[in-house]
Order: sequence, then structure tokens, then C-alpha cells
Amino acid sequence: MNLSPEKERKGFLDPPTSYSQPKCYTKTKDVVKSVQCYELVNVLLSQQRPDISVCDEVTGRCVEVSSSDELVISEISGNEVFISVKEGDRVKRGDRLGYIITGKERCGAL
Repeated sequence: MNLSPEKERKGFLDPPTSYSQPKCYTKTKDVVKSVQCYELVNVLLSQQRPDISVCDEVTGRCVEVSSSDELVISEISGNEVFISVKEGDRVKRGDRLGYIITGKERCGAL
């Protein structure tokens, strides 16, 4: 039986839209605005950064980031990147956040 590539993948590798995606918001004064989460990098790097919220509707948890909070943005790159925590998970300094597989087949921890 020959299946089209789409039917072959169906149920095996579902598109990301079929999973619960976080919802992201910016807050300035009394205005709450929904934004695409990938836009948050530019929002966080702006000079007049608003407060933001990243919410996981499945767990009902939100992470609030105030405009006065100190942030560090880290770029993660590798041949393959596996993140083992979700938005809203509690992490401490020294916790592993995921793994990177390099082009030389080496594995590193985040």
C-alpha cells in the first residue's frame, strides 16, 4: 500500500499547531495585547520594554516578566536542540534545560 507523504506522517509527526502552544501577551498601563510568542525577542530587546506574560493554558500557569526585571537572552544552536522544560516550569540555577547534539555527534547539556 502506497501512502502519500502527508498520510504517512499523519499521527506520527503531528504539526506543532496540534500541540498546546503558549499564549503571549504584552501589558502597558491598562492595555493587554496578545502577540505571537516569537515576537517577544524583539519586544524584550526594545528600549522601553513592556511587562509580558507567557501563559500555558493546559496547566493554567503564566510566567510574568516585569519591565524592570533583569533578563539574559541566550542563543542556543546545534545540529539538533532538545528542550526538556516548558514555559511555566520552575527551574533553579544549575538545572538542565535541555540538550544539544553537535555536528560532530557530541551531546552537550544546557
